[in-house]
Amino acid sequence: MMQEIKTVFLNSRPLQELCKALQVHKNVQASGANRTAQAFILDALAYRGKPVLCVLPGEEEAVRFYSDLLEISPHSSVVLFPYYDRQLWSELGPSAEAIGRKLLTLKTLLNESAPIIVVPAPALLEKVANPTALRRTQIYLQQGDELYFSDLVQTLVSMGYVREQRVEGPGEISVRGGLLDIFCYEEEHPCRIEFFGNTIESIRDFDVENQRSLSSRAELTVLPP
Repeated sequence: MMQEIKTVFLNSRPLQELCKALQVHKNVQASGANRTAQAFILDALAYRGKPVLCVLPGEEEAVRFYSDLLEISPHSSVVLFPYYDRQLWSELGPSAEAIGRKLLTLKTLLNESAPIIVVPAPALLEKVANPTALRRTQIYLQQGDELYFSDLVQTLVSMGYVREQRVEGPGEISVRGGLLDIFCYEEEHPCRIEFFGNTIESIRDFDVENQRSLSSRAELTVLPP
């Protein structure tokens, strides 16, 4: 049903006129659409290959509109750019969850061609690394890759990851023999990378509580926090 509604909306005359206007003019003002219609419009623009930045007054409004977009097109590339608020200026800094949400958004922006970015207005004032620098500093690990184990550990530490006896939370790594455990901020579970010499033999997600493997994966991308 939702796909049928989207098809009708994509072929509607007002939307086609809006898309034509955007091709001709840099600034186009549209009014009269309720929140649901606005979500359909943004989804349609992204469907046509246009990156969309949606700015909301505050975090509450941004989260609500982000949820509306997911209801309309849950499989599209819709990301919510988080706002650190005063956490950034506290003694402890932003929480691991906030860092993870921000890194997940940046990773999506690097890999997707036409995402919809929903952002609270105050978050526009926060500095982020430019795409070129982010691509240069990210670490891409793949099963079968050959690299020096000790160099990888040192690089992760220099990026800001903390070496512990056992990984328990985001931002931590642990080394035991040829095993490297890493809990990336933007990942739901930590990863265990098994080396044979300087070759990556396997990459597996594991449960932080019981240390049991959950699933295998072919690759892992690590962004600097």
